Amino acid sequence: MNGFELKTYHSGLLQARAYRALRYYMADFLKKYHLSMMEWTLLGHISESNKEGINISQLAELFGVETSLMTNSINKLHDKGLVGRTSDVSDKRIRLVRITKKGGLLVKKVEKKLSASLEEWLKDINPKAIVHYMEVLKYLANKN
Repeated sequence: MNGFELKTYHSGLLQARAYRALRYYMADFLKKYHLSMMEWTLLGHISESNKEGINISQLAELFGVETSLMTNSINKLHDKGLVGRTSDVSDKRIRLVRITKKGGLLVKKVEKKLSASLEEWLKDINPKAIVHYMEVLKYLANKN
């Protein structure tokens, strides 16, 4: 590995510690918005879906979770007024989730502030290294 030897058990520990550090940082930041990491990630993906919304089953597949867990998460966001639910016009059995105006404004606000906060938190890391790290993560996430 180009003169850089890292044992697999060392890399496993580093990955776990990095994941926990980032998760803790983001979870702590999101507390002031009364959002969990799952809710934040879900809300962001719903906000990127088309105007009609996104199918709950598609979201469950994207997140790699059971539809029942996704439905529970959607219910929490719905109770907060951040998402709405409708039926698909082509198939009334299919439930679509869409962002509400309140949810859209929250996504914009949190994304801006969280991005700035993370940029400050990671300021000692070369931005190119972060881009490469994200490319590796994207590759590994799609490896299945």
